[in-house]
Amino acid sequence: QRDLLLYSKLDYFIATTYTLSFQVVDAKGSIAMTTSFPVNVILTNQPPYDIVINIPQFAEESPVGLLLGSVYSHDRESGDVNNGKSCFAATCPCSIDPSVQSSNFYIGNNNTVYLNNSNLHVGGDPADTQIAIVCRDPQNAVSIARVASVTLFRINHAPTAISPTWFTLTDQTEANITVAPLSATNPNNNKNTDYTILQDSANLFEVDNAAKSLKLKATPPFTGNYSITIRATNDGLAEAGDTNPNPLSYVGIINITITRSPRAPSDLTIDGLSNITLLESASLVGYLRPVDEPIDKNVYTYELLGVPNSGAAFPFYLET
Repeated sequence: QRDLLLYSKLDYFIATTYTLSFQVVDAKGSIAMTTSFPVNVILTNQPPYDIVINIPQFAEESPVGLLLGSVYSHDRESGDVNNGKSCFAATCPCSIDPSVQSSNFYIGNNNTVYLNNSNLHVGGDPADTQIAIVCRDPQNAVSIARVASVTLFRINHAPTAISPTWFTLTDQTEANITVAPLSATNPNNNKNTDYTILQDSANLFEVDNAAKSLKLKATPPFTGNYSITIRATNDGLAEAGDTNPNPLSYVGIINITITRSPRAPSDLTIDGLSNITLLESASLVGYLRPVDEPIDKNVYTYELLGVPNSGAAFPFYLET
């Protein structure tokens, strides 16, 4: 009695039948008999394997529903033997494995993969860009989940603020001087931002983009509150080495307070008069008033000049 064993594993796709022929020889070397046995190999179902995920890199912050790519698996029993046993959606449908990852992606018809989260960012949580796929064959055998990471590329973001938002100057500030540095808040830390004045009703200002500053073109002819509208446009580079610039802009308002600068009055009067006549009984001569009295009436101080030496009769003095 002899055991008949398998020297290697059977493969249905290599051979479905074998014929085993034997002969029996007795102790004297005589052939007692010959016989043959047919051996049929039965296909044993196995789960799909080698899941292929075809998802090119895509932009961060892409919209929900964006078609990203597709997946398929290999399956010994269902696939095309002459084409690498590829098993596509009609035979081997695939799905997201919810036990492995979150719902940032979903799979639609024909094993197509779509984005389900518009808040994915370069440099974010690595788990957010992982996708876990399982595929089934017609006998409902389930593959082991394949986990892969998709690749995002950074996009340019518009500036979000312009600085300064407010500053002051006087109505005697000289033209052609820098009155404020300009800067913008850029989420991408863009190396260069240019500025353009969109609205300046009195045509007082200009931008020096080389120095990133705001200059005064003309001395303000008025006082009070004033504002200009300015646009900041970044260089469009999402990151170092970006070869496809996409400049984006932010429009902001800069408020300016123009104040009156101190200055001497052009003339002085007493109650608006320059020639005064008084009664002997008078106790008040009058009020001193500058001809061009400023908004702030306390901006001036007064001094009475030509007062005689002590002891001389001089009836006038300034109230303190």
